[in-house]
Amino acid sequence: MKKYMISLIVAVFTFIAVLPTPIKAAETKESVTVTETTDDKAKVSLTMPNGAKEQISTVKVSLLVEQRNISEDTVSFTFAEAIKQKAKVTEYRYSKDTNTLNIYVSGTTPLFADDEETIEIGTISAGKNFKVSVGEDSLTAVYGSGEETVALADYPEVTISDGNDSEYPNRPGEEAKKLLEMIKTAENLPKGDYTEESYNAMLEALENAKKILKDPNSTNEQIVQALAELENAIGALVPIAKNSVDEKLEQDIASGKQPASTNTGDTTNVWPYVTVVILSGAVIGAFLYMKQKEKGAVENNKG
Repeated sequence: MKKYMISLIVAVFTFIAVLPTPIKAAETKESVTVTETTDDKAKVSLTMPNGAKEQISTVKVSLLVEQRNISEDTVSFTFAEAIKQKAKVTEYRYSKDTNTLNIYVSGTTPLFADDEETIEIGTISAGKNFKVSVGEDSLTAVYGSGEETVALADYPEVTISDGNDSEYPNRPGEEAKKLLEMIKTAENLPKGDYTEESYNAMLEALENAKKILKDPNSTNEQIVQALAELENAIGALVPIAKNSVDEKLEQDIASGKQPASTNTGDTTNVWPYVTVVILSGAVIGAFLYMKQKEKGAVENNKG
């Protein structure tokens, strides 16, 4: 019996020893990098140190792309040739309402070659004045059959600019300078941080301010009025309350939604660990049962 118990214990610890070590995104330093090119575009690259090992073939990259001035240019994305050769699906969608660019890449072939950590996804075109931001939920990847939001190492921003404000005439006077600065401030205010009603009111004042500043025939009184209206609209913005992680978790539980293992990148299967717990309990239970049985047998012999 003792040999049987020892064999069980050895089997459990051997099973524990071969379990995979959890890999955290924070430890492997996944990142989405955006860099300016020589032709006023933004190159998007993806770094995943375990991408080849995990055989990652499907990812979604979500970026905030804000155009800095009014123009006919639209936001577009051009996929890198290497990506188009590896993936069956290469698609992007841009929402003007949220300034969000979603980039989708999917296929059956791993995107990362052996020992390759960084790949170029493609380039963003949005005129000569725009800003690209990487947020907390910018990267989603499919590990096996499960989709995970991956925690990134950092959240960079890049601004593409032609270095001048040629769309506005060189208007003299302090009011015109103040209005130009206020316009720049308003353009950098993220839509997602404020209520829709207050943000739309600010946008209306912003468009009017741009129209006044662009018009070479606008009077100083019109500039002063546009400046006051834009300042008031910015001051009237109503921030959206941000939910804490605990509140989000409670909401998911209340709605019956299974909380996702987001912002961790931990893709380890939990079932092997559950199996260890069950086996360990079985070993301990069997050991206690045999000890009790041996004790009973000794008492019966004494009787």
